[in-house]
Amino acid sequence: RAFVEGLTIAGKTGTAQTSKERTHAWFAGFAPVEEPAFSSVFQKDNQGIGGLLDGGETRGEGASDQ
Repeated sequence: RAFVEGLTIAGKTGTAQTSKERTHAWFAGFAPVEEPAFSSVFQKDNQGIGGLLDGGETRGEGASDQ
């Protein structure tokens, strides 16, 4: 989960299939929910067969990098 103490984050995850063997995973979000001041999009290209890394995993990874 995307989590930053004291900040309410909202967003949407997704996975896009580009071929039979490749997918892109992404997370788009904004914060704080009450009065948005920040937005971000994280995308990981060509994650492999069957969405081995999905949009939900991208969501948490991006939040922990900040």
